[in-house]
Amino acid sequence: MVKAAVLALGCLVGCASASDAEPPPARRPARSTAATPSKAQGARQTEPATDTSRPAQPPPATVPRTIGLSEPRRPGGDPFAASRQCRDSRSVAVFVSPRRPTVTGQMRIVVVADEEIDGATVVAKGPGGIVELRQEHWGGPPWAWAATVTSPTEGEWSVGLSRDAELVACRRARVRKRTGWLGTGTTIWEAERGWDRGTENLYSAWIEHLFDAPPRVRVGWRPLHEVTRDRERNLLYDHLGLGEDDAASAGALVLEADCADVPYFLRAYFAWKLRLPFQWSHCEAESAWRAPVCDQRFDNGLERTSRQELGAFQELLGRLAETVHSGNMRALPTDDAADFYPVALNRQSIRPGTVFADPYGHVLVVARWIPQTPAESGLLYAIDGNPDRSMGRKRFWRGAFPFGAPVWSGAAGFKAFRPIVKRDGELVALTNREVNVSRTYGNYSHEQYRLGADGFYARVEELINPERLTAERAFDETFDALVELVQARVRSVELGARWIAEHPGTVIEMPEGPEIFESTGPWEDYSTPARDLAMLGAFDLIEEFATGVAERPGHYALVAGEAPRAAAARIAERLARRAAETLIAYRRSDGSEQSLTIREVMDRAAAFEAAYDPNDCNELRWGAPPGSPEASTCNRHAPAAQTERMQTYRGWFERRSRPRRI
Repeated sequence: MVKAAVLALGCLVGCASASDAEPPPARRPARSTAATPSKAQGARQTEPATDTSRPAQPPPATVPRTIGLSEPRRPGGDPFAASRQCRDSRSVAVFVSPRRPTVTGQMRIVVVADEEIDGATVVAKGPGGIVELRQEHWGGPPWAWAATVTSPTEGEWSVGLSRDAELVACRRARVRKRTGWLGTGTTIWEAERGWDRGTENLYSAWIEHLFDAPPRVRVGWRPLHEVTRDRERNLLYDHLGLGEDDAASAGALVLEADCADVPYFLRAYFAWKLRLPFQWSHCEAESAWRAPVCDQRFDNGLERTSRQELGAFQELLGRLAETVHSGNMRALPTDDAADFYPVALNRQSIRPGTVFADPYGHVLVVARWIPQTPAESGLLYAIDGNPDRSMGRKRFWRGAFPFGAPVWSGAAGFKAFRPIVKRDGELVALTNREVNVSRTYGNYSHEQYRLGADGFYARVEELINPERLTAERAFDETFDALVELVQARVRSVELGARWIAEHPGTVIEMPEGPEIFESTGPWEDYSTPARDLAMLGAFDLIEEFATGVAERPGHYALVAGEAPRAAAARIAERLARRAAETLIAYRRSDGSEQSLTIREVMDRAAAFEAAYDPNDCNELRWGAPPGSPEASTCNRHAPAAQTERMQTYRGWFERRSRPRRI
């Protein structure tokens, strides 16, 4: 059953579910009226999950950060005076934001590098000499350093990175009295350069900084522009000087993205800010017998219909939202026309900004690696978008990163954006072969597909935790991930009940067949078939964890001399104790709180095979036994036809196997 559960986990994180935030926002990016192929239907995804074992609580209003500022630093000497030239390199690149710094604003200096540079510090020298800077440092790989100069003096500046008073990388910047005119054109924007190692490193550093949050803490944003409008998080905040990220500005960008939109919106936003090329494709959705095929490509050179810079970019976001779907990220690994290519399974390739596409339609963007320590296991986090346009964060584990469906019907796995370069004035996407021979990239690989599902998970877990975990720690991480799924469902079910209460007399229409996983409208936002399938599969994994310890003792750091069966017995006892102690709570129809242990939730597995209809009361959604005191407050039932249909589809949930599109 373990293997079946693992291979079925795509259903485990499908998209027909609500998010962690409040009810859906009223608007999306303005749709373009230009002729662009319609978005093909693709599976949507789930909400942010939580890491605690207490009753689910909403995420904090302000997400805490871990990348902190140092005390002000001034280099021991003048590294600029000791250097004959001011330049950066492919491996250590220096960037300045905004595009045109002014005396009334801030000048942010960001340095990115392929390797860690111990003792390095950001340095800046203006007309008045060297200035003190408070530093930020994060990453690995790439590594990044950042500092901000507030109200810089007008004139020429030299900025860069130094170590031991020696300049490592440098560039010049001019600070002006005012921003100046950005200029307009007939296209959405003109690409001024191609992608290179420096801009790729900056993109990864920007993603990690943007979604920085402490490990094992529940976080979420809603919608995407909530995080891009955060000056402290967004290294490119108001980079163009148009008030594009200022919430108080009438022209502030609106970024409302679902799971498939998120990687495209992030890449487009970054490319637009830095005047880099950006392309996307129209792809036909896959079937049970054929992977998605991409047949038409668009880029930032499209003719704009808005005369305003912000309006033109908002128009591009609308075109993206109408065109791309999760199938864009599941094209065959050999397809040179796809927007993404599969990468090697190593830390250098699976960097922040890398996309993970599962076989069933969910998409995540790698955001951060948490290194393993003697006291804590390592973690790999990715962010994702939800049907209600909220953003969440998930840790890597089998229940959230399903892998293993046949490649020929849609290639899942870790993938990177295909590089776009300028050749003879034209934008050109590199082929897979060109990616592999590139000094900047060189990471196109079929490794994921050669390993198979079990090998894939073993390899990624080895990257996350180079030192084998004890069976207890591995179990605890898996159990905590299960609790995340259950607690996330609490919020999802409650949002559905709230929507029903706010629309009295309304019955949410239920799709037929496999469309229950891939619909639109209120059913997509508030039903939970994909989430419930995820939870059921997770139940199987945790119930059989002890058996896995006995059968595969080499995967764990067991106590010296301990028999595998003895270790398995300890894990079984640990499951019994933790499942009995860990509580979740949901709100019943009369407003009272109902607490359940994780063991009680798991024992209701059969009920969860037909408990995903938001038209049912919360008590039924949580499997309250008929006639029990818990069920006595139920005041709402789905139409009989919908209940009968759920019974018809029960086999998918019993088998833990989501049906694929025909």
